[in-house]
Amino acid sequence: MKRLLLVVAVGIVSYTSVAQIGIGNTDPKSSLDISASDITSPSNTDGILIPRINDFPVTDPGADQDGMLVFVTGAGSPAKGFYYWDQGTTSWVVISGASSDADWYITGTTNPSTTITDNIVTQGSVTVGTDLSGFPNSKFFVKSDVTSDIYPIRISPEGTPASSATIYNLYNTDTSLTPSGAFNYYALYNNFTSTHTGSTSGLYNNFSASGGAEYGVYNLFNSISGTYGMRNEFTGTTSNSASFFGIENRLLSSSTYSGTVYGISNTLQAEGNGARYGLFNSISGSGTGDKYGMYTNIPSASGGQHFGIYSDVQSATGFAGFFVGRTSFGTDPVTGRYLMPTADGTFGQVMTTNGAGQLTFTNPTTDTKNTLDGAYDEGGAGAGRTIIADNGPVVINGTDGFWVTGTHGTGIAFSVTADLSTSFYNPGTSVTRSGFASGSTWSLSNQGIYSVAMGYSPLASGIASTGFGYLTEASGDRSTAMGNGTVAPSFAEIALGNFNSTYVPTSTGSYNSADRLFSIGNGINASNRRNALSIYKDGTININDAYNMPLTDGTSGQVMATNGSGQLSFINPGTDLSSFALAKMSMSADQTLPAFTYTKLNFDTTEFDTGSNFNAASNRFIVSEPGYYRIDASMAHLANMTNPDSFTIAIYVNGSVVKYARFEHHGSGPVHRSVSTIEQLSNGDYIEIFGHGISSLTISSSTIYTTFEVERIR
Repeated sequence: MKRLLLVVAVGIVSYTSVAQIGIGNTDPKSSLDISASDITSPSNTDGILIPRINDFPVTDPGADQDGMLVFVTGAGSPAKGFYYWDQGTTSWVVISGASSDADWYITGTTNPSTTITDNIVTQGSVTVGTDLSGFPNSKFFVKSDVTSDIYPIRISPEGTPASSATIYNLYNTDTSLTPSGAFNYYALYNNFTSTHTGSTSGLYNNFSASGGAEYGVYNLFNSISGTYGMRNEFTGTTSNSASFFGIENRLLSSSTYSGTVYGISNTLQAEGNGARYGLFNSISGSGTGDKYGMYTNIPSASGGQHFGIYSDVQSATGFAGFFVGRTSFGTDPVTGRYLMPTADGTFGQVMTTNGAGQLTFTNPTTDTKNTLDGAYDEGGAGAGRTIIADNGPVVINGTDGFWVTGTHGTGIAFSVTADLSTSFYNPGTSVTRSGFASGSTWSLSNQGIYSVAMGYSPLASGIASTGFGYLTEASGDRSTAMGNGTVAPSFAEIALGNFNSTYVPTSTGSYNSADRLFSIGNGINASNRRNALSIYKDGTININDAYNMPLTDGTSGQVMATNGSGQLSFINPGTDLSSFALAKMSMSADQTLPAFTYTKLNFDTTEFDTGSNFNAASNRFIVSEPGYYRIDASMAHLANMTNPDSFTIAIYVNGSVVKYARFEHHGSGPVHRSVSTIEQLSNGDYIEIFGHGISSLTISSSTIYTTFEVERIR
């Protein structure tokens, strides 16, 4: 390559008269035409090398070098790339691979930016948009054509911040500002002068994501000088009649949000002795329009309880409402209102109206309409009969109490047809009611004349009936129902207790012996009623809805017995055998009896013993109750016996025989013997069973053949 360049240089110097030079070709197309060794498959040495330098020369080139080309390696201060010398600007100009624009430096250095990802800085003003003249006194100026650019400046953060990170889309700080005098400082300033019919928003926020608290405007003041969370000033002089809103909050009617909404919410908790105003209005001006310090409009169709102003002041010396000036109440500002007095009256005066909407304090002696008379005609006949007791009960003190009189059969009837807590006495029907009425329980049709009902919706529809307690019903004339859910449907019937049983009476208005006279209920609820006691007008007494007591007394010594169908009667007593002794004993093993000897049989096992009379250790039945006893005993030798001997079984009382059975045995076969007796015995007597044979025999322990039975029969 060195030899080639030398040849080229020599050729250029030696043959200055040659018009074109070709290297690697025979037909040069320019003053110097260098061809690659292979156009389609060049080698890695095809090309030319421009002089390479790390830094620009200390001495700038001159006019003779205008256009001189070099390649900067990037190992020095300049960025890597091709540069040429521009004598017109006396500077090196980059061709490609680096930027020599020193208007933008890499942040923290004086090096020009060379890549798109560099953090850059400039000390001059920047203008973006269609205006090349910039804007005076502005470091950053954006001018755009809103025909296509509807976002002159748009900030769109991306990425995933840390869970506790704070993100600032636009951050203003004046920590480097040195205050000087009473200058004005605006962190965000909007100036709108264009005329159009659409809306203009100095600050527009649109929140559509869910999450934590969202603030359209959030201000935090650490300064104690005069501060304003929001200040609005309207200074225009236009005669336009459009409305101005210092603050307007809307929760549109289409929203289904169920939480609490505050149009304006102020929480003042700062300590100190200065005055605190939750809301302060100062209205002035010479205009003739109406002026409202506060105006509230709640349509009647809106749901819930309505409060135009709601004040809750806990201090005993505070004021829930304090008005300086004329005070009016009513439904219309002109005709349907009245004015409160402008000054307090003297002690004992009362407030009266002049009929034209003005109230004043007057002496009560001059107002005859406030005298309570027999016609209760304050405001017209019968107009003063209603007392609204919203601030405590009506209290009548003194020694003479309260007395209501009237004429039976006259006057206006009282009728309650809806749920209501009430108390009334109607002289016209001599009806008294007090408590809670449910539905039509105390309607006119359910008010028996001369009746009384008190409690939770008791019914007293019968004439002169009485109902007390919870949902009781006294529908029979002169009946009484007391307790919980009791009913008294017949004439003069009395019902007490809890849910007594119901029935259809023979008569509700007259005495009938088949109807009940008195009952005590012990039911559980309206679906499970019953009576602990029922007494009928014919004298029948029924206990627990199960059996009737006798109507007449029995003779001396008779006892009360049931017929099994619910009727008790007196009958002669029978003998109760259930407590009499009854026992059956057996032997636990076979027993051999010796010949010619009376031997006690070993009855040591009880099959049953109702009176616990048998002593297994001594093989005795011991009497505990005097009386008559039936005694039975049996024994058997099951082996074939061929001796024609006699064999005996005997009953012993207190060690002496009282009955025995003795027979000779004829032929061959087993031996069976049994004995029975009835004896009159006393306490402590004992019974034993003995066996005897001419020859020895073995007694079987099987209960089929050998047993000892005792039964008291009287």
